[in-house]
Amino acid sequence: MKLFKESVARRISRMKIGFRSYRVAIKDWWQRQNGRDRLELTFQFAIVVLTIGYLIVAHWQFQVTNDTLIEIKKQNQIAEQSMQYGQAAYMVVQGGNVSIDKQAAAVITFVNGGNTPAYQFEISVNSGFRDGPIPSPMPPLVLPKTAEFSKAIIAPHGTVNSFHTNDRIITPDDLKLITNKTVRFYIWGILTYEDIFKRQRWTTFCLVHRLGTNNFDPCQNNNEAN
Repeated sequence: MKLFKESVARRISRMKIGFRSYRVAIKDWWQRQNGRDRLELTFQFAIVVLTIGYLIVAHWQFQVTNDTLIEIKKQNQIAEQSMQYGQAAYMVVQGGNVSIDKQAAAVITFVNGGNTPAYQFEISVNSGFRDGPIPSPMPPLVLPKTAEFSKAIIAPHGTVNSFHTNDRIITPDDLKLITNKTVRFYIWGILTYEDIFKRQRWTTFCLVHRLGTNNFDPCQNNNEAN
């Protein structure tokens, strides 16, 4: 440890000696210059200092400008997103009713709550009598292999009705299960469409028959949208 301290002390001492020698040499060199050379050197030194100062200021201005442009870009992105959210199409369930007789037949009304059309609008629906709610996330829909779906354009604030009849024939035993609330009629599915900004949109929906009425209530889950 002592040797290390002595080595450091010697290096510092040599550095001090070197600095003093350099300073003396500079002073001696300066004294040998005539008045005109000194003036020219002073002028050149001033130019170097001003140039360095200009570069520092220019760098600072560039940084400030760059930060400002980044902030403006962020604000523009926020404004664009706000505009899109305010103008985009939003397809949601407006309501529905059901008639349970020999079969369960339902009419569901969907509405475009946005300010621009919904393009390529398509509805996929399942229904059934269940003794419990639809699982979350919603299981894959089971659709007929021969099903053909037309894709429509829904105007801003426009509505579209979907008519759906469940294939199951309701028996007297089924009616007893419905009456004593053992099973309830559910209808669920997904809406897909494209908004004016070319974004692919979807809305899932799930409704359950409100016993004693012809109306539906929303399920506690599977009512979501992107």
